[in-house]
Amino acid sequence: MINNILFIGSKKLGLKALKEIRELAPEKIQHFITVDDSSDVRSDLDSFSKYAEESGLEMFTLKKPSGLKEIVGKIKPDLCIVVGWYWILPESVLDMVPRGVIGMHGSLLPAYRGFAPFVWAILNDEEKTGISMFYFDKGMDTGDIVDQAEIPIAENDTIADVLHKAEVEIIDLLRKNLPLLIKGTARRIKQSGDNISYCGRRKPEDGLINWTDNNINIHNFIRAQSSPYPGAFTYLNGKKITILKAKIFSYPYFGVPGAVSYFSEGRPVVACGDGAIEIIDAVTNDEENNIIDADIKFGTQFGGNN
Repeated sequence: MINNILFIGSKKLGLKALKEIRELAPEKIQHFITVDDSSDVRSDLDSFSKYAEESGLEMFTLKKPSGLKEIVGKIKPDLCIVVGWYWILPESVLDMVPRGVIGMHGSLLPAYRGFAPFVWAILNDEEKTGISMFYFDKGMDTGDIVDQAEIPIAENDTIADVLHKAEVEIIDLLRKNLPLLIKGTARRIKQSGDNISYCGRRKPEDGLINWTDNNINIHNFIRAQSSPYPGAFTYLNGKKITILKAKIFSYPYFGVPGAVSYFSEGRPVVACGDGAIEIIDAVTNDEENNIIDADIKFGTQFGGNN
């Protein structure tokens, strides 16, 4: 029987998971660890602090990962649950938790192990992704599976749409499996040796659009990196333009990649290496307003960086 659960996490999703754990097992959790990510626009640190005051849970805030081992050693949890954490948990910490450390990964493991799995799934034009509830081990997302849930990816889903679907599935997996974990009856299945793949890190500068690519790939590229991520971008007369939303132009289109020579219902159509896309929403780097009407005209040529 598990009596002491420690939550480790951050961001809006992490807070939702923490609240759900306390709702499901209020007598089992007294502490949680989060990170000082106040410089991140997605930070929910203030909400974590407010929740600690309201709930009476003890909150530990880390500015660097080196302090994690000391806190875990102090709390001595039977089980840790991790949601929204971006630092590697060293093997020395994992060994301190007798019933294991459970995490959520944004794929159907063993596919898409590693970084930004939802982004890579959209970039690769996948029709589905998923959430895996699994045990951390010393490998990269290689631990035993507790449970999984599939998430469909529709043709025009953005990363925000997929993240919203993931939130729903993560909470559902917690509701389904936490009581079993506490009783010691949850499944523990070794990952398959088939369909293994890995994802590399992505940086904001990786969002530069290559207009010589085909329209399907460019459409995926835009929707995979839209809000809350930095976005796919291009340049117009030396000005950085972030494209927030687009769709595939539904007719064959022949033109110089990056050039606009047609408007569909007022939306600029940009030629790609094969086909075209319609820009629905785009902003300059220093403005929040839509720049379609003001800046994009017939003959506009996107591309380069100057």
